[in-house]
Amino acid sequence: MNKLIPLIIILLTTAEVTHAANSKWETYSCEYMDIKKDISLSGRCHMQETKIHGNFGYILTWESGNKVTVEYINSQSGNHIWKINDQPSVAIEVNRENLKGFSLDLNQILEWQDNP
Repeated sequence: MNKLIPLIIILLTTAEVTHAANSKWETYSCEYMDIKKDISLSGRCHMQETKIHGNFGYILTWESGNKVTVEYINSQSGNHIWKINDQPSVAIEVNRENLKGFSLDLNQILEWQDNP
């Protein structure tokens, strides 16, 4: 039993570090526009992994405090069905670090890039 305790501590510590390192980061650029609400956000944002309605998602937060949620409904080969702020949306991966999406009513537009 005493030999298991150090192993359990190492596993728990590693799991916590991995989760913390992957759960929140700053993007290279982040652009969001909501035409109906006359909101335009530009610059770096912080992305945080989360669960939304049981699905994988992100919370994007700008320095101003404004937040946008992205819920992944379905994905295949760089094409995505999202919900942006709970509105039906689609997105494409320009590459693994650059995604562009928009709501089906075309009122919300979102793009982020992790690296230049």
